Amino acid sequence: MNKKGQTLVEVVVALGILTVVFAAVITLISQVVHFELSSRNTTIATNIAQKKLAEAVSEIGDGCISESAPLEDSLGSQIIGGINFSYETNNSNTFDYKENNTSSVGFDNSSFMEIVVKVTWEEKNLGIRDIILKQVVKK
Repeated sequence: MNKKGQTLVEVVVALGILTVVFAAVITLISQVVHFELSSRNTTIATNIAQKKLAEAVSEIGDGCISESAPLEDSLGSQIIGGINFSYETNNSNTFDYKENNTSSVGFDNSSFMEIVVKVTWEEKNLGIRDIILKQVVKK
């Protein structure tokens, strides 16, 4: 037999192998883009939560908080990159140290409060996601 070129079977097998390789590469690229977008959204939500937590802490530091005028809970949202990030800031005028630590010697619970910020958003294929930041501050 004279071999001057590729047979049809060899060409079909080579095309099949290339198709499988290209499909794997395209799937990998798709996953990388998906994870990058998810990481971006998580970073944005974390930044929003940190900003709202800092605002709440600065209100306490400015002396705006007292027993008669406690820190108000707040709700809001921001649309960034087409995604609606909803946030909620809550506070507890009392912080129960005993729930969080076994020793409470010399600790005055009434002088501390816990601030909680929750940011929620929805991602395609992952559903509703959220980030919760908490900080205990001195009144």
